[in-house]
Amino acid sequence: MADNLVTETSGPAFKAFSKAIYAEKGKVGSTGDFSTYLTAPGAVHLYDGINLAALAMVEAHSTKAANYKADIIKIGDGVPGAKVVNSFARGLPR
Repeated sequence: MADNLVTETSGPAFKAFSKAIYAEKGKVGSTGDFSTYLTAPGAVHLYDGINLAALAMVEAHSTKAANYKADIIKIGDGVPGAKVVNSFARGLPR
């Protein structure tokens, strides 16, 4: 279960998240103070989940859940030799 209490608001991962959030400003209805999305647990966890699922799809070379679901755990929990990345782009194979 996701921890809804702690949201990082600095560092390279936050920079990527902030850039992605602000890229949507003005594209959705009346949102009020758009900066509140930067610390809203729902937005943070949704962003992380989408990136995790997308990286798993890349790893599995498939968008079918049955093919990539095992990679979600592998990527999320890490495996020996894995490295920590701070954005979707950095998680792509090179």
